[in-house]
Amino acid sequence: MDVRHREIKEETEDQIVVTDSALTLGCILWGLFMIVLGLFCVGIGVVMGYLAIVDERGGWPLAIVWLFMILMYGYGTLETLQELLIKKTVIIDRKLQNIIIERDSIIKYLKSIKNISFLDIECIKIRIDIEDGRSIGHRDISLTMIHGNKVEIYEGDDAPTEKLANNIRNITEKQIARKNNCYSSMPA
Repeated sequence: MDVRHREIKEETEDQIVVTDSALTLGCILWGLFMIVLGLFCVGIGVVMGYLAIVDERGGWPLAIVWLFMILMYGYGTLETLQELLIKKTVIIDRKLQNIIIERDSIIKYLKSIKNISFLDIECIKIRIDIEDGRSIGHRDISLTMIHGNKVEIYEGDDAPTEKLANNIRNITEKQIARKNNCYSSMPA
């Protein structure tokens, strides 16, 4: 689960600004809970992995399973910590012909600004979850670059996703590739 949500801060003919929402007390507490839970699971993984190596019956295969668990929970913990510390802003500007990605943090070494030219964009991807023919739940917009990288622009559960994708298309003059994840409430 995300600690911060994305919101559209400004949307004009020449510029779109999408930013992470402000941290609320609930977001901070949820993030800290997830970090503590992740560290607890990593600790259990370390102890169980050590016991699996020491005990001749479990051996190395069990230790490898615990190592995998340590890596998964460790990664999740670092991702949550990153969401708490870094506020990301994406600016799509027609006049500059650039996408500017700003990462702001209270820690000086985590701040960065990245410029991506419109020429590097291959297409705009929009993903919408659909159940029984109607749009539900999660939607996201990302830009696929020529060299294969992906830049997340917006993700959320509200309706302005298609309008935002069309405005990005108008500014960047790139095509939209649509992907619908279809679900059915009726068992097959």
